[in-house]
Amino acid sequence: MTGLPPGPGSRQLPETIANLLNQTQIPVVLVRDGASASSPLTSSRKIVVPVAGTTSARAAQELAANFARSTNSDVVCLNVDTRERVPFSDRRIDDTTPLSRAEPALFDALETMNASEVSVRALALRGQRLTDHVRRLIATGEADMVIVGTTLRQHGAGRSVGPTAEALMGMVDVPLVIAALPPGWGGWHRIH
Repeated sequence: MTGLPPGPGSRQLPETIANLLNQTQIPVVLVRDGASASSPLTSSRKIVVPVAGTTSARAAQELAANFARSTNSDVVCLNVDTRERVPFSDRRIDDTTPLSRAEPALFDALETMNASEVSVRALALRGQRLTDHVRRLIATGEADMVIVGTTLRQHGAGRSVGPTAEALMGMVDVPLVIAALPPGWGGWHRIH
């Protein structure tokens, strides 16, 4: 686990953290406090965690569940379907609602939270970018912390945390936790 400068701020990682990400073969958790550190990270929170059914999203779900359990926090599991709609005549199945596409990922997330005995709410939305929905949840007071998973991406000679995590670094003023997995990470069984 390593710390980022308080935000929101630059979408760029500090050089020492960028160097660490370039060399790591194991997951790294990046933590950034909010712009106004009025309440410590150890206090009760309203955590939003994007869920997508990916390995990195599952890592974020587990972090959120553990953090929520230890701080008596609430969790909102958010799935956003940003696909353009297919004309009805071209559809073979009815996927007109966000829930029909999000159900497997949300079910997995809810199981993780329920197993941790955490207060959880599921939210399946369609349309805007994920970051827009996260920002709205923060603005309406429904979230005051974000935990997001990402797979590190090769970017030139180094690695980046990807566009969603970078966008959140630049726009949210609440505590942000990024579970960054190296490319191809399949779990601890890879280590012999």
